[in-house]
Amino acid sequence: RLPRTLFGLALAYLVFAWMISYLGDVHGFLSLGHRLALRGAERPFVWYYLFMEGSPTEMLQWGYLALAAGTCFYLSGGLRRGGYRGPSHLFVLLGVGTTLMLLEDAGNLRHQIKFYARLALGTDSMALGMGIEFAFFGLLGAVMIYALYRYWRFLWVDRVTRAYTLVGYSAYALASLASVTRHIGSWYDRAGAALLRTAGVLEAFEASFVPTQQGRPIGFYIMDFLLEESLELIGAAALAAAFLAYKLAFDRGDRVTVPFKLSPKAGSRERK
Repeated sequence: RLPRTLFGLALAYLVFAWMISYLGDVHGFLSLGHRLALRGAERPFVWYYLFMEGSPTEMLQWGYLALAAGTCFYLSGGLRRGGYRGPSHLFVLLGVGTTLMLLEDAGNLRHQIKFYARLALGTDSMALGMGIEFAFFGLLGAVMIYALYRYWRFLWVDRVTRAYTLVGYSAYALASLASVTRHIGSWYDRAGAALLRTAGVLEAFEASFVPTQQGRPIGFYIMDFLLEESLELIGAAALAAAFLAYKLAFDRGDRVTVPFKLSPKAGSRERK
């Protein structure tokens, strides 16, 4: 029940955030956009401030990632003391991976790497930036994918852990792939604009959207903030719920330290 509640809180927040954004920005509920403008907001949209960098959505995501990483390292230590080396190694890798994810989300680690690389190489090319992002996400992805590939049988034993792990990995895979490729053909700009056009609010939103000196069109931020951050919050909450579910199963005495195995008979599955 606790993992479900934990994940449900993230979904409930997203439902609220999307709803208040829709009502406030599209239907003028409580004149929220006007109130933001009166307070000096450059971009008077509820969704912008709920999903931008350092927003409530990102801060909630940081909390889930910190919980996920802490649970992993706590589990790893307990499993090692119990003599369960395989599961202990699994949660060390998952702890390292989720810590890197937290550093990236909270401190924009890849952007800092790009900044110093550009200073060192004396170039500001898009190819360099995309190369660094591919390398960074490749390293991060390698840690998480190797953990799943090498030790998946331990995560698959518990049904709840398995379900949340699949949701978490899928959400982050989609968000990461979209983020790395966002400048290819400016597809973030075009996809976000298409969504707003479908909703019938593109022209109204563009009229109120003030671009910065090196800013992107409003469609870019619909994708980068509203959609991408929502996916990442779902992923972070799912991973935290998955690791907590494993811990609870271990504490109950379930046989989660015994790897899930496939029976050779007719491909049936069994736990041994």
